[in-house]
This record gives sequence, C-alpha cells and structure tokens, in this order.
Amino acid sequence: AALQGMAQIQSRLLALVDADAEAFAPLSAAYAIPKDAPGRAETLEKAALHACEAPREMAALCGQALERLEELLEKGSVLLLSDVGCGALLCGAALQCAALNVFVNTASLQNREQAQAIDEEIDGLLERYVPKAADIAQAVRRRVKKEG
Repeated sequence: AALQGMAQIQSRLLALVDADAEAFAPLSAAYAIPKDAPGRAETLEKAALHACEAPREMAALCGQALERLEELLEKGSVLLLSDVGCGALLCGAALQCAALNVFVNTASLQNREQAQAIDEEIDGLLERYVPKAADIAQAVRRRVKKEG
C-alpha cells in the first residue's frame, strides 16, 4: 500500500513539474509589462500567485512521501532500505527547492497577508519534514552500517 501511494505521489509530482514550467510563462510576461502600464500590478499579482500553486503542492506531496517512507522504514522490506534513505534525502531536498520557488513568488506579492499565510504554510512543512527526512536517512545509515 505504501509503495502504491508512493507511485501516485510520483505521478502527481511529475505532472506538477510541467505545471510549474507552464506557470512561469505568464509570470515572465507580467514582469515584461512596462512598470507604468495600467493593470500591471494586478496582472503580476495574479501571475505570482499562480506560480506559487505547483511548488506549494510539490512541498505538501514531499511531506506525504516522507510519511510513506517512514512507514516503509518500519514495515518495508530490508531490500528497500537504501531506497528509503535515498528517497528521504531527495524528498527533503525537493521540499526545500519547492519552498524556495514559493518564497521567490510570495516576496513579490502586494497582498502581504496572503503572502505571509503562504510562507507560514511552507515554513510549517519545512519545520516538520526536513528533520524527518534527515532522521529517516540517519536511521537507514545506522541500519546499513549495523550501528543499532
């Protein structure tokens, strides 16, 4: 069940890579609008918010994947042990990358309350899951090296 859940997460993450790339075009176009053009601020705000969507979901999915990896660490086959550790490290890194992509867009938002709410959501994911990724990887290292 955990592996099946991981396959669904993987599929969605791959789709989000394309969605993230697609969201960049309108954002780039919004930045190209002359600064004194009417409607520029609104267009830029909308594009920046849209550009936050894919990496926000990516960050959340990385957290879900880490929950599954933690389950696999405890209940999975010993043959998957190094895969679990590698997956945890990759999910931790991917979460941090997604967070950076969110933060670069929230920094440009005029609606600071909305930006702060999004940043807090992502900060919460970072605080919860980056240490979990490190803990899983450390547990795998200990088991592989038979350190207890």
